[in-house]
Amino acid sequence: MKKAFMIMQIGNPELDDMYESIYRSIAQECRLKIFRVDKDNEGDMIKKTIDKYIEDAEIIIADLTNERPSCYHEVGYAYGLRKYLNVILTIREDHLPTSDNFDNKGPKIHFDLNDYPIIPWKKNKIDEFKKLLTQEINRRLSAIEKKGSIGTSIKKDNEEWFLNHSSKALNEFGKLEGKGFIEVDIYSNSLVNTFRQDKIRDVIMNLRNFRNRFPLAYLAKLNTSPYEWKFFQNEIIKDFVIEGRNNSCFYAAIRRDLYFFILNSFTETNEVEGILYTDTRVHNIINIIQFIKDLYKKFGLKDQSVLNIRVKYYNLNKFKLLTTFEREIGKELHPFITNEKNISSEIDVRLNEIDSNLVKIVQDLLTDFFVIYDAADYLDKQVPEIINNYMKNNI
Repeated sequence: MKKAFMIMQIGNPELDDMYESIYRSIAQECRLKIFRVDKDNEGDMIKKTIDKYIEDAEIIIADLTNERPSCYHEVGYAYGLRKYLNVILTIREDHLPTSDNFDNKGPKIHFDLNDYPIIPWKKNKIDEFKKLLTQEINRRLSAIEKKGSIGTSIKKDNEEWFLNHSSKALNEFGKLEGKGFIEVDIYSNSLVNTFRQDKIRDVIMNLRNFRNRFPLAYLAKLNTSPYEWKFFQNEIIKDFVIEGRNNSCFYAAIRRDLYFFILNSFTETNEVEGILYTDTRVHNIINIIQFIKDLYKKFGLKDQSVLNIRVKYYNLNKFKLLTTFEREIGKELHPFITNEKNISSEIDVRLNEIDSNLVKIVQDLLTDFFVIYDAADYLDKQVPEIINNYMKNNI
């Protein structure tokens, strides 16, 4: 029998009754074995037990009534495991600002979860709540079944997919001397549909914003040798080397559920001299984010959905970092250098927050990059201006 875990305040008579009379019966109806830490602890440490239940559960029901910090912490742990599809939020309806019974001085839903789907309950409408929660549990179980796994297992499987393509691309291109690479891994657990490979290709080919910028400039190249898409059962791949002074390398893999992998050699024109430019690094991240936003919107991802974006850099210790001013005058003044070879940065961002928080998103993805070059001051003082100027000239 599949497992469910209940997150809620313990020891409150109203909520204890809700658990026994409502949540347990709904779980049984959905063929779930439900656990609550005070009733199913086998003597281990409470936190360890809770973490294990969250990691193992197909469905996690979190009743956030009475604003208990421990409940929010446990929901945060589940989201940290990328178990967005597994967590179902509920709350007594008077905690919601949209309720006629809302008391601004009383307990309320925290703002950081206010935009997530929440099923409210009210004692005099409990049958309606039971129906909605049962439907949502069955919908989530069906979506999880389609994905073939849950929670940490999904994350592990997806990590293997990214690692396999990363290994393949680096083995293919790493033989080229003096190359450095940027890798981008993108996914959203909010998207439960899959799409045909030709549909994905056609949508990408018809995207218009930032069409002449990385990565779309490479992804949307005509489907002729050496730029053609290669079709496989569950994904499409495009990989090529543009021979010339820099031997530019590009590799992209897209899974049918829109898990996206890109690896590209650094695009600076003076790459053979071991030079990176601050503005090019910033522009690349902007282009990636704008491409992600446009792509997922085309496939119907809802505005509140969360995207995970991870950016990796390889062989940075082979490259100096020069400022925009040094690029303009064509002269090295105070180049930044690093002994760090490879780094990785990762963020979660909601689709509808990209435009309004673009500067912060770019800075978050570039913080580690600038820090290892001892250029953190540049990140804080110059990068916002680079972003704003770039967006003005490309919209």
